[in-house]
Amino acid sequence: MNENDANPVVEGASTEAPESISEAIAADVGEQAEGETQAQELSEEDYKINFLGSDKFDLPKETPEHIRAALKNLEKSINKGWTDKNMRLAEERRQVLADREAAQVEVEAERATIKELATKEALQERVNEYDKVDWVRWAQTDPNAANAAWMAAETERRQLAKLTSDIDAKQDQKRQERQQAANTWLQQSTERLRGEIKDWSPDKGKAIAQFVAQSYLSTDAPTMDRNALQAVAWHPGLMKMANDAMLYQESLKRAVAKPKVDTTPAVPVPKVAGVAPTAKSPDKMSDTEWMAWRNADVARRRTAASNKRR
Repeated sequence: MNENDANPVVEGASTEAPESISEAIAADVGEQAEGETQAQELSEEDYKINFLGSDKFDLPKETPEHIRAALKNLEKSINKGWTDKNMRLAEERRQVLADREAAQVEVEAERATIKELATKEALQERVNEYDKVDWVRWAQTDPNAANAAWMAAETERRQLAKLTSDIDAKQDQKRQERQQAANTWLQQSTERLRGEIKDWSPDKGKAIAQFVAQSYLSTDAPTMDRNALQAVAWHPGLMKMANDAMLYQESLKRAVAKPKVDTTPAVPVPKVAGVAPTAKSPDKMSDTEWMAWRNADVARRRTAASNKRR
């Protein structure tokens, strides 16, 4: 039995022993105190897990720290994702309700306009009937009735004039609002197109519209074609898609185009004194051609060296 067997060394363990038993006890006490201090720093909430406000449970105090921290991080991540999703859904719901209320207001306004138009049409018919009356003859035969009818006719004429003015003012206001909304949308669309299509310009838009009309639209339904072109022109996303399609078609045309044949006459290879011109590069010669070229080159070099010695 050798010394190594008598004193086995555990891999990873320190081979240095404490100088005294008291130091070893002090080290153990220090580690325990540090662990107790860390546990004391954690509150009761640190051991409570709450997923989505329904699944609640308490962790045992002896739960390892890395497991407790991982569960707390998972709790935060799940709850945050759930909260963010609920906030998005709430915002979408508010937007839907706002759109519904706006649509309801628009419907009520349209109904009121229809009633006003019906009232206007009825007044106009009565005023037209009054215009057919022979007021002079009526006044001669029955002055009182003619005077009462005349006053009623004047009242309805004033009502018709006021109602017509109110309807015209409302329609003008709606036209201005639609025009303002169209201008705002057009400005936003132009800014977006400038950011997404580097060479954007009104002429570029016309070229894209012409490409769409020639490539994708039919000629059997011109009204629908015009509406489709207007939709493309008004929507930045559709305009960008049309531009990408146009660029793709242009690239295909360039790819299939035949290359131009170079008609420039070849420049002859200049002859260098003492070097025989080669019609082919040695790298491209066959073995037989290369040997012939090599022998001729060696003979030429020997002749040149002999002439120098003379």
